[in-house]
Amino acid sequence: MTYFELIKQVHIQNIRVAACEYRRKSRIESATNQIQITQKTTAKVRQQKDHLIGSVKFSIDGTQTGSTSPTFTFSLTLVAVYSLEHGIKVPANVLDEFGEKNVVYNAWPYFRFYVQEATSRMGLPPLTIPVLRRL
Repeated sequence: MTYFELIKQVHIQNIRVAACEYRRKSRIESATNQIQITQKTTAKVRQQKDHLIGSVKFSIDGTQTGSTSPTFTFSLTLVAVYSLEHGIKVPANVLDEFGEKNVVYNAWPYFRFYVQEATSRMGLPPLTIPVLRRL
C-alpha cells in the first residue's frame, strides 16, 4: 500500500488534546524588543485494528532578543483518530508519511488556536502562527 492509496481510504473521526502546558518564564524588558520563536513538531502514527491513531506534539520557545533563556514555552500534544477500511494493513513507512503530512496538517488549526490563546493568557501579545504550507 502506498501513501496515495491510504489517503483515499481513511476518514478522520476526532481530534483531542492529550496534553497542553505553557509557562511564562521571564518578563519582557521592553515593548519594542522582538521575540524570536523556535518551533518543533513531531508526529507518530500507529495502527490499531481498523483505526490509525496519530499523535503530534508541537513545541515553541519564545526568546526575547538579547536574552539567553526563553521568555515563554508552549507545548501541545494532540491525538487524531482516523477510521480505516476493514482488513487493511499499513506499512510503517506509509504510517510515517501519513503522520508527517496528514496528522500535522489536520492538527495545525488547533495548534494555532491554542498558541494564540496561551500567549494572550500569559499577558503577551497574541502570537499568530501562520498557515501550514506543505506539498
